[in-house]
Amino acid sequence: PASLDELLRRLERGDFDLTLNGIEATAERAERTLLSRPYYVYGETLAVRKGSPYRTLEDLENRPVGTLNQTVAHDILRSKRVEIRLYEGVEEPYIDLLQKRIDGVLLDDVIADRYGCRMDGVVCLPGDSARGTYVAAFRKADVDLKVAFDKALDSMIGDGEMETILRKWNLWNHRQTDPPPPILEPVDRARSFDM
Repeated sequence: PASLDELLRRLERGDFDLTLNGIEATAERAERTLLSRPYYVYGETLAVRKGSPYRTLEDLENRPVGTLNQTVAHDILRSKRVEIRLYEGVEEPYIDLLQKRIDGVLLDDVIADRYGCRMDGVVCLPGDSARGTYVAAFRKADVDLKVAFDKALDSMIGDGEMETILRKWNLWNHRQTDPPPPILEPVDRARSFDM
């Protein structure tokens, strides 16, 4: 699969007109592309091994924590004093957690619920470490397309179609009725502890 940066490069090059693939709304992406209105609110879920003493990201200071590259979770970990371990796949960090290669995993609840939280020995801690939104991204010049897309989303949300779709795929949750959180600001990458 293409990385997020590759998807955005291909969008800017004109290979397609929009990208809609769990794009997390961030200030950096808003500078680079046009972002649609939010269509999904996600929470960042911290997972640890069963019996682990860790309950927060602060508890994991100087400990290895896994996540996916080019994600908001990665940006959040950059602002913490943890050893960041980057993965390309969604199951691998949880497997490494069980194998005691890392002490925590921070990923979107959509991923955590479907991959990590179901694994015997993995505990997904309650509460969100942060919240964000999924959006579509468009080229800066494609204002009319973005407006039409947002109008279609507004219609789907207004008449309940979006809720029906999310419920069908077991994605509807309490976050969807809360106001969307603000777009996340860039993290000081100089403080990063990527491994």
